[in-house]
Amino acid sequence: VRQTLRNVEAHVGEETLGVHLAPDGNCKDAVEALRKKALQWQMNIKTGHLPAKEAWQCVTSTICKTLEYPLNNRSFSVI
Repeated sequence: VRQTLRNVEAHVGEETLGVHLAPDGNCKDAVEALRKKALQWQMNIKTGHLPAKEAWQCVTSTICKTLEYPLNNRSFSVI
């Protein structure tokens, strides 16, 4: 199977394997993507009207995992 390769600037991050990576190593796109995911999750959880225990379970099983995964292989120097 042939795939068409796209040329992108070195400072532009692309999502690959769930992590935004830029060839020059900057993390601006990764930080922005994680921020958007966290804000979207926050809006969704607020409208759900969950009891505190269930809300905490949602935190630890969903958004924390989403935010932790890219942190294992990145060091964010600009936030």
